[in-house]
Amino acid sequence: ILLGKSGTEMLIILQSAVTGNTFKVPDTVTSLSVGQIDKFTNITKVEIPASVDNIYPTFITKNITEVEIDSDNETYETDGKAIYTKDENNKTLVRYYKNENSVNIEKQIKKISFHAFNSKSLSSIELPDSLETIESGAFTGCNNLKSIELGVNVKSLDNMSIYSSGIEKITFKEDSEGNTNPNYSIRNAKCN
Repeated sequence: ILLGKSGTEMLIILQSAVTGNTFKVPDTVTSLSVGQIDKFTNITKVEIPASVDNIYPTFITKNITEVEIDSDNETYETDGKAIYTKDENNKTLVRYYKNENSVNIEKQIKKISFHAFNSKSLSSIELPDSLETIESGAFTGCNNLKSIELGVNVKSLDNMSIYSSGIEKITFKEDSEGNTNPNYSIRNAKCN
């Protein structure tokens, strides 16, 4: 692995840096960027050290199905299916990496990061009522996902969040008191 002079940035990764199907990020690296490991289709597991404080969602390519994050990492955690920020006040789903058809996000997240589900084969998803923001490209490449149901707390839905996906229908569910989302209304529920 060719690192920048400070050792915090990976510049070039060679095949010899990959052990079997596992890539271990050096413990001096602080940021994981797009395009660093995407040429290694044999990588299915990534080990992330405590030093990493920035993960670009598409660093975790579609062939990766297992992520280990050092328990001393102050920024990120995983539940065995996705990478989340540890900030409980603004908990973000950074990247969903498992290959499942049906997904139920149980954590009380507030945000879905850009490209969080990029190219996943999911056909259904259950989002938590705590969700407030869905960023650009969140569902790009999810061709089997035909509909999503959003809760009353969604305040920001990027117009590109469903771009190049299979989503044909967006609905809003009511909360336990019968309230609907005050920020959006559906005029034509069928997406074009």
